[in-house]
Amino acid sequence: CNLGYMYENGRGVTQSYADAVYWYRKAAEQGHALGQANLGYCYYYGKGVEINKQEAYRLIKLAADQGNEWSKKFLAEHTF
Repeated sequence: CNLGYMYENGRGVTQSYADAVYWYRKAAEQGHALGQANLGYCYYYGKGVEINKQEAYRLIKLAADQGNEWSKKFLAEHTF
C-alpha cells in the first residue's frame, strides 16, 4: 500500500497512477483496509483505471467495515 502511495504522489519514484493501482490492488487483495480505500478512491476519480463508482463503493465499504475512518467519512460525503 505504501508503495502505491509513493507512485500515486511521485514520492521517490516517477509518478504513475497505473503503478499506484497495481500496488493498491495487491494490498487490497490481502485485505489491507487502506489499500482497499485507496484503490476505491482511484476507481471513484478514474486515476489509473476507468471510473467505476460501483467498484469504488465496494472497496471503500470493505475498508469502512474494517474501521477505516477515512472510508466512513468518504462514504458519508460522496454519492455513488
